[in-house]
Amino acid sequence: MTKRKKLVRRYAKPSSVMTFVLFVLILAPTAFMASTEYYTAYWNYLSFEQYDEAASRAFIVGGVFSACYLGGLSMHKLAQRVAPRQFIGGSAALGRSHIRHLQIDHRQRSYLLSRHRVVYWVALFSSLLIWLIFLSGGYEKVAQYGQNIDRLDYRLIGANDSNRAVTALTQIARRLVLPFATVYFIVLRWYSNKYSLWFVLFLLLSLVIGVIMTLERGPLMLIIVMLFYAEFMRSRSIKKLFSISFILCCAIILLGGTMTYIQYNIQGFGLGDVIFTGFDFISNRAIMAPNFVPIELSYGLFDFSSEKLFLRFSRLTALITGSYVGTLQENSIYVGPVGAIADIWRNLGIVGIVLIGFILGLYFAHLDRATKTLDPAARAAATFTVISLVFYFYYGTFFSQGVFLQIFVLMAIMRFFRGDGAHPRHDSFQHPLSNQTSVHS
Repeated sequence: MTKRKKLVRRYAKPSSVMTFVLFVLILAPTAFMASTEYYTAYWNYLSFEQYDEAASRAFIVGGVFSACYLGGLSMHKLAQRVAPRQFIGGSAALGRSHIRHLQIDHRQRSYLLSRHRVVYWVALFSSLLIWLIFLSGGYEKVAQYGQNIDRLDYRLIGANDSNRAVTALTQIARRLVLPFATVYFIVLRWYSNKYSLWFVLFLLLSLVIGVIMTLERGPLMLIIVMLFYAEFMRSRSIKKLFSISFILCCAIILLGGTMTYIQYNIQGFGLGDVIFTGFDFISNRAIMAPNFVPIELSYGLFDFSSEKLFLRFSRLTALITGSYVGTLQENSIYVGPVGAIADIWRNLGIVGIVLIGFILGLYFAHLDRATKTLDPAARAAATFTVISLVFYFYYGTFFSQGVFLQIFVLMAIMRFFRGDGAHPRHDSFQHPLSNQTSVHS
């Protein structure tokens, strides 16, 4: 097995990522706030005493959720250890036979080609969709940059949720399809230069166009992290990994600070302003807001005895009820991004925390196991999709159409790219795609 394959295998640990996010990014800051009574108000909904109680409640609920999540994770791994090992489509002896290896080798080329074509056409369609929406009027916001428009009004352009279908298609393309396809074809090019570099650049440009349409920092950060994720997997030395991490932080500071000024229609800023705003973006958006906001909008408004929302305002149920709570509407505080745990708490209470925490533990443990059967390109792309889902749990909500779509799409990806008796496993690749002709190059 090559070093590059080992790296792809090494970093494909979705449940490890989820556990890291739970304990480091959620429990540690809430424990600090609950113990030090550190208070910073965003909306001034709570008094100091209410905030102090809410911070303690956030730590307790987060701890219960994490314990249930680890319980589901351990249960799945325990079940896999005690279950008898069986080969799909035959006995163990047949699975090890020379005939079976010949069958796998015979089917390997058609398997790879068919999967590559599917990813290629879905990515191409998504890219063309982004360009179509951009040329049909998606450029209007950036075209108004620099005009005499109030900063907040400019920031809220496109936030009226009037074209929800267009918004949904754009989000699916730029947050799910294109990042997956970009990582997929980047890794494929490690194994063969027969796949066009221009196509990968076209996918990246389409992602950039998606950022230009809304001027949001989140999709821009997704592109930056995606590129450094691919380089991170390929790196072979600790020194280079630290260098990549340092460059990543610098890129987030510079581009995050610049985008902050642009999205509020501010001009005439310099490098010093960008650096200061970039550091504020990291500390405020990445650390403070995801912990203070749920305290005010979830744990502060809903204690242990209060009646919960039961998805009354959730955008997930908009598909059934037809009632959609927009960003600028009165009840928008009940759909605001408070993180997955706080969103489950305000909707379903402690019962939801226990059940969903356990189910997510089973889910991510299943993803850990399923990724082991994928070929290197699919494994790298699927793992990055898992990482983006996990961080959306941290920054966004749980009961939303986008989250549930990504959850089910990940299951479909694992099934579609699964290696079994009819498909080549990851370990069977010696020189992947070495004798293969170009597909859509």
